[in-house]
Amino acid sequence: MNKKKRSLEETVTSIVINGDEAESEEDTVSRDLRSRLGEMRKLGSITGYILKDGESATVDLGDSAKTAENAMLASQAFETYEEIREPLNLGAVESIVVECKDLKMLCMVVGESTLSVFMEKQVDHAKIQNKLSFQTE
Repeated sequence: MNKKKRSLEETVTSIVINGDEAESEEDTVSRDLRSRLGEMRKLGSITGYILKDGESATVDLGDSAKTAENAMLASQAFETYEEIREPLNLGAVESIVVECKDLKMLCMVVGESTLSVFMEKQVDHAKIQNKLSFQTE
């Protein structure tokens, strides 16, 4: 059974709410980050990502059947952290790693944006995080 491969351009969805034509520094960081994530997707390092800020969301998860499930998983990871942060006297989130049976998810805050990166379980999430972290410095 041959699976039909979709090109990267067909799988990326970008949603802009109340968009502004002037590109801010945050927009430039987000654009560069999306470019780096796209390159990692091509290399097979990651299977998909969700990048959200106050005005837009870029979703590239490849398997559209799992888009809603992965989006809910990412959202729940950030929400759960926020619920336990104050009672446990934890600081702001830097990164969250969730390992499932056959999936690993790295969640990060990059500037004003939240980023959830999905990968196969055996991928070294620390390497992915390092490639993305220098973005904000």
